[in-house]
Amino acid sequence: VRPSSRFAATAAAGGVDGWLRAAASADGAPLHAHASVDAGAGRGAPLAWALGLTLAPQAIEALPLPEARRAALGGLTGRVAARADLHGTRDDVAGEVAVELTDLVRGDRGPLAAGLAVRLAPESTRVDLKVRARDVVALAASGEVGVRGRGLLADLRRKKRFDPDFDLALDVPD
Repeated sequence: VRPSSRFAATAAAGGVDGWLRAAASADGAPLHAHASVDAGAGRGAPLAWALGLTLAPQAIEALPLPEARRAALGGLTGRVAARADLHGTRDDVAGEVAVELTDLVRGDRGPLAAGLAVRLAPESTRVDLKVRARDVVALAASGEVGVRGRGLLADLRRKKRFDPDFDLALDVPD
């Protein structure tokens, strides 16, 4: 627990950092994840929060997954890295989530790589996806999804049913 530098001007603010480091995996790299949460409120301002999560590049086979999830991977190997930087209020959320998968191999298939970035803004959500096979883009999709960050957390608390519009461009090179 630490003072929050992000919300230092509010009447009450604080933050928590957490690190996870596990024993070295088969490739010798330790599992490393970091989380940071900051919150502040007061002086007429509503609750505000920020969340940062980072998963350093890890061997997929070394992730601490339940056995059923591990079995569902069917021998898939490769590396995964992820990052989330989100912020908002009691009702709203905005920010970005990104996931990178590299050197994906299953049996004699691969290597593949994929990157996904999701940017949640007050009025829309942008999605960008690229899948690469041997450093050549095999599939790309990008565009807007009809989910807005403004009011999203309030809608989730009310268990609102979502049926968003998708305006995605799909590119499958020859």
